[in-house]
Amino acid sequence: STPIRLRIVETPLKFTLPAKIGPVKQGEKLMVDVTIEKLFGFDDAVEVSLEPAPGATGLTGKVTIAKGQTAGKLEIQAAAAATAGDQAAVIRLRAKVGAANLDAVHNIVIQVAPK
Repeated sequence: STPIRLRIVETPLKFTLPAKIGPVKQGEKLMVDVTIEKLFGFDDAVEVSLEPAPGATGLTGKVTIAKGQTAGKLEIQAAAAATAGDQAAVIRLRAKVGAANLDAVHNIVIQVAPK
């Protein structure tokens, strides 16, 4: 019989971001370019979200990269009471394939500057 080769990956998405983003001032927004590579014929919409680490308060961000697109701008909002300094966070890409959610994550640091 003819051998076949399988390549197994966690998700049909690839992306890179700098390890550190910012600064973003308390009470202000920062736009971050997000470019992804959709693999293996996957071309549906992808949700991109910012998830602060426990203890990092006052940071939010979310964008949806539409079907057929590979780039978007993640708007990171720092609340007026956001903790100043370097804040650990995760950028999560979520693709829906059938009934399954497939996630790709990237650990980052967001620099929050005082007003």
